[in-house]
Amino acid sequence: GPDGSIGATLILQFDGLTVSALKDGIAAYEAGLKPNDLIMEINGESTRYMPLKRSIEIIKKSKDGQVDLTVRKEIIMWGNGGV
Repeated sequence: GPDGSIGATLILQFDGLTVSALKDGIAAYEAGLKPNDLIMEINGESTRYMPLKRSIEIIKKSKDGQVDLTVRKEIIMWGNGGV
């Protein structure tokens, strides 16, 4: 967005930096991010142990408004639980 945001609300959870919500029509939504996706890296820098404030600063200060995210998608497994 014009303020340097990607249009996603990020939170720190037990697993790490996580997408909690998206704004329709903004970069994160257009890129296919979904709630509960885990952001592993921002511009090649690991988010493990990275404070939330630092993560947001890196995203907002990215050159030319471009940011590279490495994302682990939430996987939901469905099954009957038996063999």
